[in-house]
Amino acid sequence: MSVVLIGKGKMLSAMIEGCHSAGIKIAGVLRYEQINTFFLKRKLFELFSMYPDKILIDKYKIPEIKVKSVNSKEFKKFLIKHNVGILFVGTWSEKLKKEIIDAPVLASINIHPSLLPKYRGANPYLEVIMHDEKETGVTFHLLDANYDTGKILAQEKISIDSSDTSDDLRNKIVYIVQRMMPSVVADVQNGMIIPIPQNEKKASYFKSEARDNIIDFSKQTSVEILRQVRAFHPWIPCYIEFDRGIFGKRYLKINPKSIKVDKNSEKIGKIIKKSTRNKSLTIVCKDGVSLKMDDLNLYPIVFSPFTQTFIRKIK
Repeated sequence: MSVVLIGKGKMLSAMIEGCHSAGIKIAGVLRYEQINTFFLKRKLFELFSMYPDKILIDKYKIPEIKVKSVNSKEFKKFLIKHNVGILFVGTWSEKLKKEIIDAPVLASINIHPSLLPKYRGANPYLEVIMHDEKETGVTFHLLDANYDTGKILAQEKISIDSSDTSDDLRNKIVYIVQRMMPSVVADVQNGMIIPIPQNEKKASYFKSEARDNIIDFSKQTSVEILRQVRAFHPWIPCYIEFDRGIFGKRYLKINPKSIKVDKNSEKIGKIIKKSTRNKSLTIVCKDGVSLKMDDLNLYPIVFSPFTQTFIRKIK
C-alpha cells in the first residue's frame, strides 16, 4: 500500500521521515509552495536549499506531484492511478472537496497540531500560548466536509513549558508526528483503529485576527507581554517603537529567547536600564514589573554598531 503526502515545511518533513523510516511507500508528495508560491521565487528558494521538505524529497527520490490545486482533476487522477491507500494532509490552505477525500482506498487523514476538539483552525501553536494552556499535542483525524471536525484516530499530548515559543511547540509536535506516522499507517491498514467522534461541547475555534505586534509597556502587564512575544515567534516578530527617524518610525525587534523578568519599579512604561554592550533595554510594564530584553536588533536589520548607537540615544 502507498500513501500520498501533502503539506508544508517541518510538518511535511516529519511526515516524509516517518514514512521513510518504516519503509512505507510514498507514491507522491504535493508541497504547499507548489500551489501558493510564485514560480521564480520557488525556484530561487529551491536553488539555495531553503525548503527542508524539498531537500528530503530529492534525497529519497520521491515523486513530486505538480498540480495547481489539491482539488484538481489531475490530482484526483494521480490518487486513483497509483491506487493510493491513505492521503495525509499536514499544513494546507485549501479545503479538500469530497471527491478528493473519498479517492484514497482507505482514508484521508489530517494531522492537526492541537488536542482536538480544542483549538481547531489555523495556528493553534499561537493560540494555546496566548490562552495560557499547560498542554497541547497532535491529533490524527479523518477528513470530512468541515475544518478539523473529523473523527479522531490517534492523539498524543505534550506539556507547554513557560519558555516555549510557537516555534518550540512546532518542533516538539513534528517530532511526535514523525514517530507516530508508522503506527497510524499500520493500524489503519490493519483495521486496528476505531474512529472516535469529537465532542462538540469541548470544541474551540479562534478566528485568525490582526494583532498589534508593537509592544505597549504602559498598557500591557509583564505576563501579557511575555506570553505575546512567545506566541508570536517566529511568524510575527514583536517590536519596541522608540523614535522617529528621517525615514519614519524606528523599531527594535525583540528576541523571545533573550527576555526575562527583572526588578519591580513604579516608573510604568519607562526605560530604567540600558546596555549598548548587550544591546539591552529594561522597561517597566503596566503591572510594575520590568522586563530586561537583550539582543535587540534594529528593524530593518542593520549592522550592530548602528543598533548600539540607537539604543544609546534612547531616553
